[in-house]
Amino acid sequence: MIKENNLRKEVFQLRTTVDSEKKIIYKEANSKSLVFLNSFIEKEKKLKKIKNISFNKIINKKNNKIFFEYIEWKTFEDILNSFNTEKEIIDYINNNYINLINKFKTIKLDKNNYKKAISIFWNKILKIKNDDFIENGLLDLIFSNIIIDNNWKKHIIDYEWCFDFPINKKYIIWRAIYIFIVNLWLKNSKLNLDSIYKKLKKELDINYINEYYYLIIEYNFQKYVNKSIPNIFTYIRVFYIMTKIRFKTKK
Repeated sequence: MIKENNLRKEVFQLRTTVDSEKKIIYKEANSKSLVFLNSFIEKEKKLKKIKNISFNKIINKKNNKIFFEYIEWKTFEDILNSFNTEKEIIDYINNNYINLINKFKTIKLDKNNYKKAISIFWNKILKIKNDDFIENGLLDLIFSNIIIDNNWKKHIIDYEWCFDFPINKKYIIWRAIYIFIVNLWLKNSKLNLDSIYKKLKKELDINYINEYYYLIIEYNFQKYVNKSIPNIFTYIRVFYIMTKIRFKTKK
C-alpha cells in the first residue's frame, strides 16, 4: 500500500509505503520535504517520554527515508467499522479512545504557549482557553492513526503533526469523531450517523459554540498544511451542510 499526500504544500508532502509481505513501513520525502521528514526523529524523542502510551518506533534513517517498526495490526477505525449498532460504536469510543486520550498530560492555556499557537490556529483559540490542552502538542489522533496489535495493545502511529505548543483536547477528540463519521458516510453506512455524532458530542459536552471554534481551528490547520483550501465561509457552510443533511440516515 502506498499513500501520497499531493494536496499538501510541497514542504509537507511525504509518501508512506506499507509492505505487509516484507513487513516494512517507511516514509519518503521529496527534496523540499526532507526537513519535515527529519523532524520525526525529534518528535519521537519527545513522545518517548510519555508514560503508558506506545508510539511506533523509528528503526532506521536512510537518505530521504525513515523506516518504522512493523507491527501486525488493525486500526482503531477498522474495529469500529466492524460494529453494526450505534451503541457498540459509542461504547467502544468511550471505553477505549477516550481512555487513551485521558492518559495524556493536560494543562490550561497561558499567554506563552498561546503565542506559539496563534500563527497556525488564529486567535479564536482564546475563546476556549478554559478547556484542557494536551501538553505535548500531538494533534492528529484520529482513529486510523491508532493501531491495535495482536496482543490488543494500542500504538499511536503517524505522529508528524506534533507541535511545540499544547493542543485543545476536546478539539482533538471532536476532530477524530467527525473524520470517522465522514468516512462512514463516504462508505454509504446505513447507521444513523447524525444520531451517533450528536450523542458523542453530548457525552463530551461539546456544544454548538465549541463546535464552531473547533471548526475554525481545523480550517486554519488545513490552510497551514494544504496548497489550497476554500475561504473560511465556504468551509463552514460545507461543514454544516454535511452535518445537517448528509449525516441523516440513508434509506
